[in-house]
Amino acid sequence: MPADISTLLVFIASPSDLKDEREALRRLETSLNIKFAPAELAVRFSGWEDLSPGFGRAQGQINPLVERCDIFIGMLRRRWGTPTGKTESGFLEEFRIAAQRRQDSGTEPVVALFFAAISPDEIDDAGPNLSKVLEFRTQIEEQHVALYGTFTSPDDLTKQVEDLLVRHLLQRLIAKRAVSTEDGAAHEAPDGGHLPEASDVTQGNADSATNPLGDAGKQLATTLGDFLALVQGQHSDGRIDSDRLELLSAAVSRDDRPLGAHLINRLYRRRKDLALTVPEHARWVYTLMDDIGSHLDPANRVIPGWALITREDLDLPDLLLGFSKKEDSAAIGHVKK
Repeated sequence: MPADISTLLVFIASPSDLKDEREALRRLETSLNIKFAPAELAVRFSGWEDLSPGFGRAQGQINPLVERCDIFIGMLRRRWGTPTGKTESGFLEEFRIAAQRRQDSGTEPVVALFFAAISPDEIDDAGPNLSKVLEFRTQIEEQHVALYGTFTSPDDLTKQVEDLLVRHLLQRLIAKRAVSTEDGAAHEAPDGGHLPEASDVTQGNADSATNPLGDAGKQLATTLGDFLALVQGQHSDGRIDSDRLELLSAAVSRDDRPLGAHLINRLYRRRKDLALTVPEHARWVYTLMDDIGSHLDPANRVIPGWALITREDLDLPDLLLGFSKKEDSAAIGHVKK
């Protein structure tokens, strides 16, 4: 990858009975890299399956990947893993390295564990491998040494991991913009266009000389900071603005699907307190226009937002023109099929 790309290194730790889940996460890696390429952000996944055969202890070739990762993602179902010569399983050795790094640094790596949902019948007849998994899960729940959750399918796991990674990528994006603003550097988009400075994407009359990030930047920084504090096990009241994180994730995505009605209505009730970036605002207006186009009867419309269209820094005619072009392209594609 180019030197100016900020890459989030993710290590995937899992025994051999999670092949479908690992393949699903590899597809997620490709998807995230496509979405965040314009922002010069990327993720790089690694795991035991990436290593070529070599001399020496196999686990000794895997551990350096754990020692360099920014995020450690562990997955367990029924299998506990194979002894390494030092510990009873490769998974446990990798987890201990990540946990020790986290304890020493206080911040890195983020350690997240995901356990497959196990039926009561399986628990009643656990066997030695599953018994080890259940014992380990109990320790994690009691000691609170890592973020953990349960998944029911590869798709469910992928969604949870995607939420985690998108938040960290957005945190890096805000940090990059803040550094660029402080350095006085111009933001050039990959296609040669001009990306707005952080102080250009605020709502209201914030003074960029005294508040370089502006209201929108400060709100996003606070929201992402709260999430990171929770993930990293630092003091947090547990109140994360998940609606704002979802809006921002959609705004930087290449996916043109409209936002959900429930999300928009929750955000609309807070509209007087929200300072939105231009991309967030544009995605909201796009969703509003889609709702109008889909429901000719006003009584059937579910997306509020006319109060947002008066924003001065939003080029509404250009936005609507872009919306119509997308609709025309979709219609042409449908006819060709």
